[in-house]
Amino acid sequence: MVPIPVANAPAPSAIVARSRETYSVRHWSEGYFDIDESGRMVAIPRRHDAHCVVLSDVVAKAKEAGASLPLLVRFPEMLLDKSQRLVSAFDQAALDWNFT
Repeated sequence: MVPIPVANAPAPSAIVARSRETYSVRHWSEGYFDIDESGRMVAIPRRHDAHCVVLSDVVAKAKEAGASLPLLVRFPEMLLDKSQRLVSAFDQAALDWNFT
């Protein structure tokens, strides 16, 4: 749960940093997910890109459209990026081990 700012609380950037640390975001997200400056969980379909998707907005819009929870959200850009990274890793391994 993201801490809610109260009187004499750390600056918002400190709260976001603490939330990232608490939930170990950098260890499991692979750069595809983060906590934005407002404390919301966001998806970053193209890692390290400026464009992000606020997950709570996705849920709200899906519920407005009549969907129920749990909700499966797919990001094709993430799959494409992961497959490109996998191919690059194999290419690098082939170079490193002189594989033809």
